[in-house]
Amino acid sequence: MAHIKNKSKDCLNCGYVFNDANNYCPHCGQENNNYNIPLKHMFLELLEGTIHFDTKSFQTFLVLLFKPGHLTLQYNQGKRVRYVPPLRLYVFISFLFLITISILPSKSPSNQSTSKFDFEIYSITSLELTGLKESKLDSLLTIRKIEKGGFAEYLIHKLWNLSNDSGKEFGHSLVKNISYMIFILMPFFGWLVFLFHKKRKSYYFEYLIYSIHFHSFLFLALFIFILISMAGINIYVLICFLLWMLIYLYKSLRKVFTQKRFSAVIKSFFLSILYFFSLLAFFLATVVLSIAIFNY
Repeated sequence: MAHIKNKSKDCLNCGYVFNDANNYCPHCGQENNNYNIPLKHMFLELLEGTIHFDTKSFQTFLVLLFKPGHLTLQYNQGKRVRYVPPLRLYVFISFLFLITISILPSKSPSNQSTSKFDFEIYSITSLELTGLKESKLDSLLTIRKIEKGGFAEYLIHKLWNLSNDSGKEFGHSLVKNISYMIFILMPFFGWLVFLFHKKRKSYYFEYLIYSIHFHSFLFLALFIFILISMAGINIYVLICFLLWMLIYLYKSLRKVFTQKRFSAVIKSFFLSILYFFSLLAFFLATVVLSIAIFNY
C-alpha cells in the first residue's frame, strides 16, 4: 500500500508555498499532508502508520514461512528495504496471535461450575473455596488452624482467588504475561545461538535478529495452526507443526551461519532441546508470577 498523502499547495502551519517534491515544509518542518480527507483514506493511513501494513508485508510473511533464514541473511547483509523490519514484524505477528487466542470461544458448557480444577492445600480444596465469601474464608482458616500471616494462609488466599475467578481475568493476565515472557526469551535464545557459533566471531546483534525472525515464524506458524486446528484435527496438525519447526530451525541455521549439513543437524538438535527446556522454565516462572500477582 503506497503512502497516502493529500498534499496542499502551501503549508497549513506557516504558509510556505510548496514545490511538488516537498513532503515536509522546509521552513517549519510540518508534514505536507492535508487530513481533510474521506474516512476511508484516514483509516488506511492510520493502519499504515501504526503497523506499516503494505504490500511488502505479504512478501515478508511468505519469505518468513517458506524461506528459512532468508530474512535474517538479507538484513545482516544490509538488504533491508524490501522487507518489514524485524522488530516491527514480530510486534505485528505476536499482536495478531495474542488477539486471536484471546477471542477464541470457550468450549466449556455454560452450565458447568466456574471451578475447572480440584486442588488441595493444607486440607482445604478448591471446591470448598468456590463461591465462598471472603469473610467466611477467614472463619474457615481459623477452624482449620491456619496461622495468620503465614505462607500457608497466603497460598490458600491465592487458591481462593483462582477458585472464584471465572477464568477470564486470570486468563487475560496470563496471556499478557506470556507475551512479556516471550519478549525476554528472544534475547536469551539469541544468546544460545551465539554460544553455538562463537567461532564465527560475529557480534551478538546478528544472533538477536535471527532470534526475532525465528520467533516471528513461530507466532505466525502457531496462528496458522490455531486456524487449522479449529477443524478438529489437532494431533496431526501439531505433529506437522513440530516437524516444521525442527526443519525450519535446521535450514535457517544452515543458511544464515553457512553450516555444513551434519553440523547444522547437531546444532539444531541440541538447540531445540535447550529451547524446549528454556521455554518450559520461562513458562512455569510466568505462571507462578501470574498467580502471585493475581487478585480476584
